[in-house]
Amino acid sequence: MYTYLEHDHPDAFQDYPEEQSANVLRMAREQGMTQRCHVCHGHGGWNLRLNAYPLHDREDTSENRHKFSHFKCSCGQCNGWGWIKPDSADAKCEKHEWKHVRATGRCLHLYECQNCGKQHEVDSSD
Repeated sequence: MYTYLEHDHPDAFQDYPEEQSANVLRMAREQGMTQRCHVCHGHGGWNLRLNAYPLHDREDTSENRHKFSHFKCSCGQCNGWGWIKPDSADAKCEKHEWKHVRATGRCLHLYECQNCGKQHEVDSSD
């Protein structure tokens, strides 16, 4: 059984690029997301486990380790954008802790944050 890194671990952002791509930043701004996420610090996610996969014949560089070797997750606060809307529940809640509330359809599920009460509906269909 593995122990995974949390967003506040010193190695959580090892080998992560400093900024999201220019395209992601532009799209986030167009949606009103102008505040850097306080959980992932603008990265959109973090490492759960370093060097989880071999690089095989790839050169051992920071970029290759980030792309191919580290096991990562997407940030549940900003949904991987790295940015949030300043007046949203995402900005007010320290860190969303999602709990399943109920199934609202065949493959549709309602989740609620235990800290702020924000609700999020997820379609888990194929």
